[in-house]
Amino acid sequence: MARLDPRRALFPGTFDPVTLGHLDVLRRARQRFDEVLVAVAVHPTKKALFTPDERIELLRLCTDGAPIVSVAGLVVDACREHDCGTIVRGVRRGGEFDYEVGLALGNRHLEPQIDTVLFVPDPGLAHVTSSLVREIAGLGGDVHGMAPDAVIAALARKFAS
Repeated sequence: MARLDPRRALFPGTFDPVTLGHLDVLRRARQRFDEVLVAVAVHPTKKALFTPDERIELLRLCTDGAPIVSVAGLVVDACREHDCGTIVRGVRRGGEFDYEVGLALGNRHLEPQIDTVLFVPDPGLAHVTSSLVREIAGLGGDVHGMAPDAVIAALARKFAS
């Protein structure tokens, strides 16, 4: 079995939509790893506001050239496909930490070569979630300081229709 590259990381998420918190985690991960691929996942139990193609396009507009891939199945399979030995995740609170540790352990069970690195967000962004951004924008509220300008514009278009 080929050794996965621990200096190549996969940052998976639904990114519905991408927030400034996501971009903070990505920026810091790019400082620590040789390459970070952003993986847009389709979550079977979540009803997304943006299509996978729309989320990929928004990430392209907001990530300054980070490679973006799509994940339809297991994240560990995407890691194998793209030679990533590390998964990057963000974690804001204790309950999320417990959830992320469970995911990390499950991923290690499926692929022992994969490590997970958790990034705690900038304190000014710790309250920001995609769900909160969607909810505020859907009710006509201002999400500046929570989402990039391209996302704010896309949310305005989405909720205007």
